[in-house]
Amino acid sequence: MSGKLVTIAKCSTEAEVDGVSAALRLAAIEHVVRRATIGAPGWELAVRDVDSDRADEIVNDIYGINTREAEAAVVPPPAPLQVCESCGATDIARTPKLQIFLLGLVMSIGFAFVADSKLSRVSFFLIAGLAIAMLVLDKWRCRECGNGWK
Repeated sequence: MSGKLVTIAKCSTEAEVDGVSAALRLAAIEHVVRRATIGAPGWELAVRDVDSDRADEIVNDIYGINTREAEAAVVPPPAPLQVCESCGATDIARTPKLQIFLLGLVMSIGFAFVADSKLSRVSFFLIAGLAIAMLVLDKWRCRECGNGWK
């Protein structure tokens, strides 16, 4: 075999080598089977540079890889994750529950430092009430009609 050799497949078992080798023989493509490089298990199949495209197609067909360029199918854009229940709009926003809770927490703690000890109890109840309000608030809000839902 003359010409530059190109590796077209690396096989890990003898059965795999035999299958690819048989397919190449059926296509009348001269090939060489050689042990993989030192330290790497398996075998390599190499063909002449001029036969590499045909051999590559055969090997890809064996492994189920379609390399032929097909026309790209028209893929519709993905549907939005949420749609407004009342108006069908897709301009949806999440209610910023964590930010609202943290703001209320900071304000309550500041109020507790400024006020006396009796008012610190009020601050505690404000934080507890804010936490409960976060559970009750709607998760999603439509930016077009203002409708909210969980």
